[in-house]
This record gives sequence, C-alpha cells and structure tokens, in this order.
Amino acid sequence: MLWNPQIEITALFILVIFIFFFRLQKYIPVLGNMIYHVLLVINLALIIVDLVASYTCSYFWIFPVWLNQVLNMIYFLALFLMFHFFDLYTRVLSDERSQRKLHKWKYMSLPLYFMIFLLISNPWTSIFFRIDKLGGFSRQNGFYYIITPFLLYHIIAAAFILTKNGKNVAIKEKASLYFFILITVGGEITQTFFLPRVLIISSCFTLGIMIIFLAMQNPEYDFDPVTRVYNQECMQKFISELVVQDRKICGLGIGIYNYKNIRSIYGEKKVAYIKREIGTFLKEEFKEGFVFYITHGRYALLLSERIDKMEVKRKIEKRFQEEWKLEPSGKDMIKLDYRFIYLPEETIFDCAEEIVDVLKVELYDSQYSEISRMQSIDYSDIHRRRKEREVIRALHDSIENNNLKAYYQPIYDSKNHRIISAEALARIDDPKLGIMQPNRFINLAEEDGTILHLGTIIFREVCKFIKNNKLEDIGLSRISVNLSPIQCLHENMVNEYIEIAEEYGVDFKYINFEITETAVIDLDYLRKMMEALISRGAVFSLDDYGTGYSNLVSIINLPLRVIKIDKSIVWAYYRNNGKALPNLINMFSEDGYKVLCEGIENKTMKEGVEQMGCDYEQGYLYSKPLSEEEFLSFLKENKA
Repeated sequence: MLWNPQIEITALFILVIFIFFFRLQKYIPVLGNMIYHVLLVINLALIIVDLVASYTCSYFWIFPVWLNQVLNMIYFLALFLMFHFFDLYTRVLSDERSQRKLHKWKYMSLPLYFMIFLLISNPWTSIFFRIDKLGGFSRQNGFYYIITPFLLYHIIAAAFILTKNGKNVAIKEKASLYFFILITVGGEITQTFFLPRVLIISSCFTLGIMIIFLAMQNPEYDFDPVTRVYNQECMQKFISELVVQDRKICGLGIGIYNYKNIRSIYGEKKVAYIKREIGTFLKEEFKEGFVFYITHGRYALLLSERIDKMEVKRKIEKRFQEEWKLEPSGKDMIKLDYRFIYLPEETIFDCAEEIVDVLKVELYDSQYSEISRMQSIDYSDIHRRRKEREVIRALHDSIENNNLKAYYQPIYDSKNHRIISAEALARIDDPKLGIMQPNRFINLAEEDGTILHLGTIIFREVCKFIKNNKLEDIGLSRISVNLSPIQCLHENMVNEYIEIAEEYGVDFKYINFEITETAVIDLDYLRKMMEALISRGAVFSLDDYGTGYSNLVSIINLPLRVIKIDKSIVWAYYRNNGKALPNLINMFSEDGYKVLCEGIENKTMKEGVEQMGCDYEQGYLYSKPLSEEEFLSFLKENKA
C-alpha cells in the first residue's frame, strides 16, 4: 500500500527555504536559540527520512529488509528527539533557573535512552514495527502502547511547565508554544488512528516551528533597527544566561558625549546614520565579542574572555579621532567625543537586570560629564544601584499593595497667626525599608513613569481626607497637592483628577496645586492645564522657587497665587545674611503674589521672614509631616 507524501513534500520545500533564510541571519548564542536550531535540523531530517522510508516501504519487495529497518529506525529516532528537544525548549524559555541544572538534564533524558534501547532492539524483537518480504511494513503493539505514551509524556510535560511558569513567558510566545503542542498532538492522533497512510506529522512540526519563529525566534527581533546591532532586550537575555550559568562577564560601555545636544542640532535622521556607522565599526573591529545598542547613543561590548581594556580603548580612541559621516554621501562630517565605561570581569552581579541597569546609568552619567573619558565600574557604583533598585521595588510594591500614604505638613499664616492649610506629601510604608520620604523615590518614579500612578493615589488620598473631614471645621482652607513636571504634561491628568474629585464629592476650591520651576517646559500647554483646573476653583502655587532654571517672565505669565521660596535660599540667608531673601519676598509681594518661606526651624527665622513681609511659613518649627491621625490630633491641640 502506498503512502500519500504530497503534504510532506510541500512541507519539505517550505522548510528548506525557511532554514536557508534563517541561517543568513546571525542569532545570539543563547540556549533557547541553539535548541530551536536543533529542532529545525531534526525536523528537516524527519521529513527527508519519512519520505524516503515511505517510498522504500511502499515497494518493499524491491528494497532489502535491512534498508527499510534502518530507515524506519532513523525516522523513529528523529521523532523521539523532536519531542524530547521541544520539551527542553519549553523548559528553557519558561524557567531560566532550569539552565542552572544542565547536569540534571540527563535524568530527564532517561525515557529517551530507554526508547533508543528498545529501538535498537527492534530488528530482533519487532516491538515497534515489523518488516518482511511478504507483508512489508506493519505496526506492532509497542507503537501504540509505548511510543504514543512516550510522545504524550513530553507534550504533557511541556504543557505543564509552560502553565506552571507561564508568567515568565510573554503572551505571544506562550500562545505559539501552545499552538505547537496542539497541532502536534492533533497531527499525531490523526496519522496514527485516522489517516495512517497520509504523511502529516512532520508537516505539523513544520507549521508549529514556523509559528514559533514568527512569535519569538525571528533573529530580527534581537536587532536594533537603526544601528543593526543587538538590542537591549537581547543583551538582557544573553547576560541572563551567562549569569545563571555562573559564567564571568567582561563588558565595556561606549557612549556618545553630549548625545542629546548632537541630536537636537543635527536631527534624528543624521544621528541615526551616525549610530549605524558606530555600530558597524564596533561589530567589525571586535568580531570576537557581541555588540549591543542600549539607548540614547549608548553601546555595550561584551566579551566572554578577559580583554586588554587599554587596547580596546586605543582602537576606539583612534576611530573617534577621525570624523563620522552624517549621511551616505559623506558631504557632511562631524567629529564626535565619547565616554568609555569598563566592567571588570571579577565584578559580581546578582542578576542580568543589574548589569544592564549599571551600564545604562553609568554611561548616561558619563555622557554628560567632563570627567575623564574612561571610567571603571566599582563596587560602590553597584551598591548604589542596588539601593536604587530596592527603592524602585518598594515604589512598585507600594503602588500595587496600597502602601503609599499621604502625610500632612502644616502651613502657618503669618498675618492671622494660625495654621491655615497643609501640604500633602507622599510616604512609602515598606515592610523592609520602613517609612520612606519623597527625596528617596520621587526622581526614580519620574524616570520610570510611576509618578503618574503615585500622583493619582496621593490626590485620591487627599480627596478622601477632605470628604471625611470638613476643612472649615478643622480650621483649614485648602490642602496643597504636588504636581510633577511629567504629570503637568500628561494629557489625561486634568480629566482624571476631575473624575476623582467628583467621585468623593470634593470641590476644587479646597485644592491648591503646587508645581515646580522645572514644570515650566511647555508654557502654553501648562497654562491651558492650569486654567482648566482654576475654572473649577483650584489655585496654584510655585513650589521650591530658586532650585530650577525658569526665568521670571515664564513665572509671571502663569496664573499663580503663591510663590514658595525654597528652604535652601532661606537657610543660606540665615547662614550668610545678604539681601537675596528679603529682595525676593519684596519683589513677589509687590507683583501681587503671596509668599511662603519653607524650612522655618526656629523663632529667629520665623520673626525674620515675618518682618520681611512673608505671608505663610512652613517648617519643623511648626511640625514635621504627620500621618493623617497625627495631623488631626495636632490640629485639635492647636485649636485648643
């Protein structure tokens, strides 16, 4: 009886073309990529042997029995290996810790060894199949009761691991793996029980492999589209595998000096061409290493063995002494400066994210520093970044677990001699780090975008406080809420805050928003945002005046009611005297603004700023920031 090979022949042509183009691209040598490549080779061998064996078995009276025996044994060996390596592939992708257990994989391979032993014995036992000159090829009981359970074991194991550790795999990648499992099981069941003479199982493998390729194995996914070197995600994947396998890492970081200025002067298109030129130079000059583009003119060069950093620096310095093209024609040229970060091989890191993080941050700092071009990362840099990572962890946990609290610092009215309002300040109550003040996490929150969530949570807490405590009854007129520059530029901020205020039934006349000088970036947009909230009754203050870089014209053009002079200016006055503080108070008062002085810590400071004409005061003389319960008790005591 003849087998129908049409589907398999089509799959063969598709797979050959697929492998040809796949091999044209250079992929990063991580375990997942290597196993995927093995799956491609096994699948190719499986199709070829299946086609040849089906032909020889169809005309079994022509070909010798031993040839059919060998061909079918090779086919079943490839089938066993296909399922086995797919199981390994799923384990590697879904749980990187399994890569630490490479020496234990031999135990996982015991079923495979057992199947190979039975397969070798088949010519004498006919446990899986029988071939003779009279009847040709015929399946035996072992095919149904041993091979099928073996294949199902690996498929079920892969599905179990994927389900158990699915959080480590992206949704698209997980879907492609499940698709492979389903189509493979469907193909195996169909060919075994319903269409035994139609060759479809290898075609199912081919389809599943292509889906995996489209979802995650396309080498293009590992490359930065502009520089054509490996991207940051690929770098993290590569380093992660080195870390879990306890392999040492020797790395270098190269950053374009003053990258932001260069981009603003020459434009994105020309800078993109420069970045590609630099990437090409690094790839060609250091072929023994791996070049990655991190972001914003920063590259990383990783080498698996100890390198002569001075020799690398010499080559890079020599190239940067020459000019770089701004366009293919070479008409426009530019001479670039660079910064160089060395990551010693003996440096110990906790995880891949830490290495990438240290390289990114240290390179960024060096890109805008006048310090020497070459710096070496030491333990103090790593320790500092670890502390920052711990703060970021606490920040994210506080947002997710509602450990973010609003503390209130009283504001004193110098004219009426009483507490008139309060500023709401964020505090993180972390089980490990304790109560954390804003100076530890605000900048980090602005860097990673969580400042938007943080600001919303604090505003919600303030609205809840106003709803539960009528401000007139506790002697307050307003609660001040800080807005970061990022919040001020966020298009949905106004609507979101209006919805929250309406949810708690809070009138905006009880809210004073505080912005900083650094928020005055897009003056027109900022003014539009402020006017939208002022129309609902809110007022605005300028916080920390004297710490930013905005000019007075920008400030005057904004609808501000209060100017808060930063404590650094107040303290500087009382250390050195001078005229800056009284002049500022007088200038803003004459322009019709109310003035608040921060950092008031003793009676001398209090009496001094009041004599200068200060309207409001804030500082530890009155109180430190208090929790809601402490603040309400404080107000009762002061009222009494």
